[in-house]
Amino acid sequence: MTLKNSSEYEKNVKIFYDSFDPTVTDPSKLVFYKNITTRFPKLKIPETVSKLTFGCANPLTYLLEEIESSGSGFSAPLKILDAGGGSGFDAFLLRQILPNAEIFKLDLSHNLLKLGAIEFRAHFGEKINLEGSKTSFLCSNIAKLPIKQSCKFDFIITNAMLNLVKDKRSVLKTFGNILKDGGSLFLCDVAFAGNSLPNPDFYDHAISEGTFFAPTIINELEYSRIIFDEFGFRRIFERHEMAPRIAGLEGMEFAITACQIKKAPPYEPNSFQCGCGAMMEIRAYLEVNVEESPLYLKMLADNALNSVKCPGCNLLYTDFMPYFFQWPEKNLYLHIFPPSLKPREAEFKAQLKMLPHQDKNPALVFGQKSLLEIIKKHSQ
Repeated sequence: MTLKNSSEYEKNVKIFYDSFDPTVTDPSKLVFYKNITTRFPKLKIPETVSKLTFGCANPLTYLLEEIESSGSGFSAPLKILDAGGGSGFDAFLLRQILPNAEIFKLDLSHNLLKLGAIEFRAHFGEKINLEGSKTSFLCSNIAKLPIKQSCKFDFIITNAMLNLVKDKRSVLKTFGNILKDGGSLFLCDVAFAGNSLPNPDFYDHAISEGTFFAPTIINELEYSRIIFDEFGFRRIFERHEMAPRIAGLEGMEFAITACQIKKAPPYEPNSFQCGCGAMMEIRAYLEVNVEESPLYLKMLADNALNSVKCPGCNLLYTDFMPYFFQWPEKNLYLHIFPPSLKPREAEFKAQLKMLPHQDKNPALVFGQKSLLEIIKKHSQ
C-alpha cells in the first residue's frame, strides 16, 4: 500500500481529533476495562472521561500483570509512556493505580490533550506539566518524539494509534531506543486480518467516516514481520476478528490484537559450576519464537540461545529450554532447566517419551544442585 501524501493525511488526522466534541458523544461502556473496574472498584471514571477513550482493547490489564509478576508492586516509581492515547484515558486510570509512577502522555491533537488536562485538574487537583507534577502531556507527532534518548521508560502503552501512522517501523524503532533493557511495550492495534485486503473504493473514504478507513492500516502478517525485525519477542494476549458493518468495508475483515513486545525474550538468570570448577552464568530464555524472529536464529547460530561455554575447559552446555522438545531429532546429553520449572518435570518427561530413540533421550536437570550431582556421578 502506498500513501500518496502522508503529510496531508497526518493533517487530516489532527483536524479530525482536534474537532472532537465530547458533549455530543455517548460515554464508553468500558467493556475492555471491565476486569480493571471490577478489581479496583474505587477508580474514578467520570462520564466526561469515558467519552474521551478511543482504544480498541485494554493494554492496562497486561501491564499491571507484568508489574505484579516482577514483584515491584504498584507503589514502585515507574516511568510510563502512553503514546497516542488521545486525552489520556489510560493515563487517567494509571494515575490512580500507580500513584508513584511518572506518566508521559503523547498525542498529535492539542484539543484532546487540553480536554485530558482539564480532567486531571478537576479530579486529582493535578496541574499537568508543572514542576512537581508526575504527569506530562506532550503534543507531537509520534514519529518526531520530543523525548531525549537518555530518557528511558519501564513501559510504553499504545492503544489503537499505530494504525494511524504510515511509518510503523520508524516508530517501533524509536520505542525500542527509549525502552529500558527488560522494558515492555504493550501494543493494542488494528490490522487487516489474514489475507483480507482493501476494497477498490476503500481509499475514497475519509478518516472522519471512521478509523477503519485509515489508509495506513496494513495486513497483520506484514505488521508481525516489522515487529520481529525491530524487536526480539512478542506475546499475543488476545486476537479478535471483526467485519464492521459500514458501507465501503463490505467483505473486509480486521484483526484487533493486544500483545506484549520486548527487546529481548524473557529469561531467568541462573548460575552453576562446571565439573572443572569454573562458574558459569546462563540466561535461560522462557519463551522463544524461532520461526518469526531473526534474533533467535542469530542466537542459535552463535550458540547463545540457552547455551553457555565453560570459560575453564570450553565444554558447551546447551538446551536450557523445553521448547526444544518440539524438535524431533536430538543428540544431547542433558536438558538443563531453570529451577523454577521443576514443578513441570512430569510434563517434560511425558513429552520426551513421545520422541524417537527414547534410550538416548537426555536427562532432565533443574538448576545447579542437580547438575552437580550428575557431573559428580559420571566423573567417578
